[in-house]
Formats: sequence, structure tokens, C-alpha cells
Amino acid sequence: MEEFRIEEKIGANDIRTDDEFCLEYGREKETGFSGFPLLVFDGKLYSLVSGRDEVQRCRTEKKPLRYALVVDLMGDRLALLRSLIRIKHETGGFNVIEAAIAVKRLYCPSKNVAPDMLHLLGIPGNERFIEGYVSLAGAPDTLKKLVLNGKLDILTAFEIFAFERRDWVRVSRFAAGIKLGIKKRNSLLSMIYDIVQRDGLEVERLIERREIKDILKMQIDPPHKGQKVYEAIERIRYPYITQYKKKFYETLRKVGMGPELHLTIPQDFEQWNFSISFSFASVDDFKRKVELLGTIGSKSAFQELMDLRY
Repeated sequence: MEEFRIEEKIGANDIRTDDEFCLEYGREKETGFSGFPLLVFDGKLYSLVSGRDEVQRCRTEKKPLRYALVVDLMGDRLALLRSLIRIKHETGGFNVIEAAIAVKRLYCPSKNVAPDMLHLLGIPGNERFIEGYVSLAGAPDTLKKLVLNGKLDILTAFEIFAFERRDWVRVSRFAAGIKLGIKKRNSLLSMIYDIVQRDGLEVERLIERREIKDILKMQIDPPHKGQKVYEAIERIRYPYITQYKKKFYETLRKVGMGPELHLTIPQDFEQWNFSISFSFASVDDFKRKVELLGTIGSKSAFQELMDLRY
């Protein structure tokens, strides 16, 4: 059991504020659970756990900390870190970036985070989420702040981490400015990534295209603007299927499929498989619709529809 003590007159320059024990990000006046800055002492220097603003103020004013809550580093560093995480959970809690920092601190020594720690931090126990949070902890401040302020969802951040690190800030700013639902915005980023990989493009060259810039300048509702950006990127990602769709819907009317049978074409031209769905209320209704499918399949217009692919 760790023993804490209150110390007075600690020199602010004797405190490391970006150390393995720091569990604070993006807060003002965060302090230890007693109302004082919380520090770990290794026999020579102090490491900040929480209370960065107070330390920075003392540095600026060239004054020592009036009070601080201190625990000595003895023995197992990881065990102490786990205890500090529990204390912070019980007192101030974690914002999303602080949770990411805590996971990274736990993950890096052994590539393993105990389930009880993940549960306490509110992080799913699958590897994708753990690695995503570790990446978030090491991301540039611009990206962290967009996530912290709710302008980017955590899953969107995970999509951004697929890009080269040098592009994270540029992509995160672009994504934060596009008003779409989370799922659709993540799909947009996935398409951008695919285009960049397929065509060997720089990210900036793609999202700075005149077509995209002109859409972003439009004086229309943000969701409508976001949809237009999505459609523009979709045309670049799937040029063949985009061309096909126009002819497809023109020709579909000749087939006479109607609302009873719904024919869906794939989004991805490289995975070219149609699907047909229909509902039925009875065996007789099922038989009737299967017969209808057979009738449609024998029509020359249906063959014409299939031939559009080639």
C-alpha cells in the first residue's frame, strides 16, 4: 500500500512534467485527490502525476510549490502506476486523451494491459482498440484536441492512424471540417486512403483538388456540403462503378423489376457481385416472386443490364 505525504516548498524546476507517471491532459487546475499537485519522488527528482498548471504557474513566477502530495517510488514502477490510475479514476476520472495516455503507459513495457485496467479506463479489450488508444496517446496535439473537443470521434481517429504519420494533422483537420455521420465520415477517410495507396498520391494533392475546394466554398448547409464531398471522393475511388450506375438506373426501368424485387450493385467495382433481395409472406408469394425473377432473367433488357459491366 503506497503511503502519501504532504511536502512543502518543492522547487518547480525539480519536477518532470512529461514522465511515465503523468496522467493529465487538457485540464485546467487539475490536482491530486487532496487538492494538491500529485507527484512521485524517485530519490532525486519528482515526476508529475497531476497538477501541471500549478507547476507551470510556479515556474513562471519562479516560486516553489507551496504544497504537493508525494508518494515515493519504491520497487515495482508498473504496480505504482496502476495504483495511481486507480486513484485518478476514483477522484478526477479520465478524459479520452488521459485514458489513451494511461493505456500507453501500461502497454509499452509488456504489450499487455490487464483487463481490470481496461475496464476501469472504459476501453474495449480487443487489440485494435488498444493499439488505437496507444497511437492516440502519441498523436500530435492538434489531433488530440480535436478528439478531446468532440470534433473527431475516436473511431475516426483510428481511421486517420492508417495514414502516414506526417499526414495525421492534415487529414484530421479535413475530417473535422466535413459534416457527416461517423460511419460515413470514416468511409470517406477509408476511400481517401485507398486512393492514395492505389494512385501513389500525396494526401494533400487529393484533398486540395479544385473540385473538393469548390465544394467546400459553397454556401450550402454543412451536411449537404459534406455529402457532396463524399460523392466527389467516391467518384475518384470508384470511377468505373460511378459511370456504370448512371447507365444502370436508366436501363433498370426497362427490366420491370419494380419495388417487389430490389437489385443492388456493389460499391466496389473490384468486387463485382450483384445481390437481389425480396420479402415474401407465404409459400405461394415466394413461388410467385421466384417465377417473376425467372421472367425478368429471360428478358433481353436484363441481359443488356448485365452487359453494361463490360
